[in-house]
Amino acid sequence: MDAALKNHLVTLIAMKATRPVGYAHLDSEGGKVWLGTAVAESEKGKGVGTLLMQALLEEGKKRKIEKITLSVDNDNHIAATLYRKFGFYLLKKEDLISYYETVVK
Repeated sequence: MDAALKNHLVTLIAMKATRPVGYAHLDSEGGKVWLGTAVAESEKGKGVGTLLMQALLEEGKKRKIEKITLSVDNDNHIAATLYRKFGFYLLKKEDLISYYETVVK
């Protein structure tokens, strides 16, 4: 298995027709569960990120994960807004990256 995938608890790929337009995952690393997402530039603002977040948080509930952590570049305002919409709160802000966390409900 690829080293980048070995810690994945959940991996999701959003498809539009036959092409991938988004990717999301939950990883277990360092005693925490980390969330990661990516949406194709051409699909941003079309609800792909929202669908991926809904599915990841639902998977978190099913797996009885208590907290999910993520990091986001400080200049990625679209992603940070999406994360806050889903209940993520700011843990720590550094020069380039901010860390957020949420309690899975």
